[in-house]
Amino acid sequence: MLKFNSGKGENTYSARVRILKTGSLEETECILEDVPLSPIWANSQGAGVYAPLPEGTLVIVAYVEHNPSYPYIQALWGEFYNAADFKPDELLITNGTISITVKSGELHLNGSDFGGLIKIGELAANLNKNVEVLSSLIDALRKGPITESGNGAPSALQGALAAALTGKNVGDFSQLENTAVKHG
Repeated sequence: MLKFNSGKGENTYSARVRILKTGSLEETECILEDVPLSPIWANSQGAGVYAPLPEGTLVIVAYVEHNPSYPYIQALWGEFYNAADFKPDELLITNGTISITVKSGELHLNGSDFGGLIKIGELAANLNKNVEVLSSLIDALRKGPITESGNGAPSALQGALAAALTGKNVGDFSQLENTAVKHG
């Protein structure tokens, strides 16, 4: 295959293909344009699973009812690709760098080393509670002096904590969510 077409539209999921001599890998001068490849799945509204083939992919070209006017890519030739690491009980989609694996009711994005996705609403609510507690403590420490009971002297603990907090603020967690990746 010389080049895979791109873009939307009717029958654009196709390739420019150089025909090889039957029974060999010797190239011929015959080049077919816009040879269609059936998508893994597609509907008439443009939804589907598309996996454009890289240049140089060896494909098997067949013809509808043996008519050379209607070529199509029937399959990939099995000897000339390297399979990704997949297991029999999973669906793996990868471009060689990023992977999506579906198995046993789980969805893994680039593996599972980092655990599950965060429930952003729950995380934000609990971080906001912590911010309220810390803000209250900081306000109490930065206000006027707290006197020691009994002798009325300024609290040494308040002074030490106020000094430790100088120049520090509570975190801003308002930008936690990446809205490009969603789950439910």
